[in-house]
Amino acid sequence: MAEGLIPQLFEKSRWRKDLNYYYPPAVFCSKNKYDASFLFIEDKYDVWEIDLTELKNKWFLDCNMLGYIYKDCFFMTFEKIKPEALKLVEKDADF
Repeated sequence: MAEGLIPQLFEKSRWRKDLNYYYPPAVFCSKNKYDASFLFIEDKYDVWEIDLTELKNKWFLDCNMLGYIYKDCFFMTFEKIKPEALKLVEKDADF
């Protein structure tokens, strides 16, 4: 994760393609690894913790989840997340 997390388009993500989310390039996160597990197309992912005290990013509720019951668990930013703010919590986590 030498470059940190860089905003990208949904089409370039590793999420399920049948969801058809449309948004400007963004970085998405959830409060815990299980919140977003239904979005993934693979069985294993690395789980990263973001140190928000290291960032000046503006965060928004994920606009794709506004109708979802746990909408306050999903967030997005349109800014890069620098590598110094990231900590690997779990490698190849099962989902």
